[in-house]
Amino acid sequence: MAIATRVASRHFAIRPGRPEDAPALGQLHVRVWREAYRGIMADAYLAGLSEAKREAFWHQILSEPHPDRLQVVLASEQPGGIAGFLLAGPPRDLPPGAGATFRGEIYALNIAPEWQGHGHGRRLMVHAANWLAEKRMAPFCLWVLADNTKARDFYELLGGVAIAQRSETIGGARLTNMAYQFNDPASIARLALKGGQMRGRR
Repeated sequence: MAIATRVASRHFAIRPGRPEDAPALGQLHVRVWREAYRGIMADAYLAGLSEAKREAFWHQILSEPHPDRLQVVLASEQPGGIAGFLLAGPPRDLPPGAGATFRGEIYALNIAPEWQGHGHGRRLMVHAANWLAEKRMAPFCLWVLADNTKARDFYELLGGVAIAQRSETIGGARLTNMAYQFNDPASIARLALKGGQMRGRR
């Protein structure tokens, strides 16, 4: 049974991604990264991100749907009006020693900068939690850069607990990635509603 939520839709609907969404998603993906990781990743690396390569990435995965992979976008009624996206599925990148603990993973969740703070990220998290629970992929985890404090605050608001970290090189810089654990998908809706009273959240 789906977890109920009253987070405002603001005229956007969550729907499966389609191959024809790839151009808009490629542009959004690059724009979100440049905004979110400014001051965290090297300026040259962010400037060099390719919308064409991101478009090709999206076209490939959206052309190959899989029953155990969630690929959704946050779309408006206007053609090409996409404000966010989420990818989830079986765990691909588990925290050390967690092989028997996690059954699912959120691979990516991004919201356009101008639509952050309107509850859209919470809507996508509740949607993903429902889907992961129905697919028996809970508990689940996700990774977030340690320096991305805005994203970390958002996931902690929804009950995520940091359980592991690792270092990796991105754009020539050594960065710390943190794994967040979500044990109870049902609690995410309750926390999302509570978080809706706070400003500056996704």
